[in-house]
Amino acid sequence: MPKGVGWLFFALATIVAVGFYFSPKVQELKKGIKLPVTISERILATVSPGFNKEITVDETINLMMKRDKDAPLPKEMREGALKQLGLFDLNLSGRERISQRPEILDRLVSDRINPLIKGFGDYIPIIVAVIIFQIALWLNKVLIPLISLLDSVIYLILRSTNLIQIAKIQVDKEVLKT
Repeated sequence: MPKGVGWLFFALATIVAVGFYFSPKVQELKKGIKLPVTISERILATVSPGFNKEITVDETINLMMKRDKDAPLPKEMREGALKQLGLFDLNLSGRERISQRPEILDRLVSDRINPLIKGFGDYIPIIVAVIIFQIALWLNKVLIPLISLLDSVIYLILRSTNLIQIAKIQVDKEVLKT
């Protein structure tokens, strides 16, 4: 196994981690996290069993209020629930499917998570950088043996095809005699 490869991977891991730390996308995480739709959907399905993105806004409100999903929702109750959930300004009629308006999922989940992490926003870039650094160091332990194996295979292929040859040569040597 080549000795310098470990240090090379350590240097690359450091460069990648520092790059992630100063990345504008990672720095934006200080302001708040915007979760992907699939993760938001899974979180809501955990909190409100029976939720999926194909149900309507009214059915979602009924699920969150622990009512029967298909129960009629009075206008005043819908407006109050929409205000409480932070969805009132989206002008929802209640019949829209959640999949048609992805900002609904974002508001329902991300707007609840961001206040929880607000005090820790300054630490998110360093946490991401440390995680990336640790992953890169783990890859170091996996890739060094693979590189050594690949190195040996390439050497054997080159030697068997006579692209490289090993030869013994006589060398004249000068030495000092006293």
